[in-house]
Amino acid sequence: MKDVLADNGRRALAVGVFGVPTFVIDGRLSWGADSTQMVIDYLDNPARFASGEFARLAALPIGAERRAPR
Repeated sequence: MKDVLADNGRRALAVGVFGVPTFVIDGRLSWGADSTQMVIDYLDNPARFASGEFARLAALPIGAERRAPR
């Protein structure tokens, strides 16, 4: 069981997980308990997040990016 847990931890770090809970959906990370409802909304209707204000926000440049640990 320790090996499974360690492997899961390595895999999580490799994809950029850094908060709990973290959801990986369509290759994107969403983290924190406050994002859970947004994840549920996205799973219910992904198109909602591709238009209007969501589309504008998605086009903004990234201000900072977390680097993978070495």
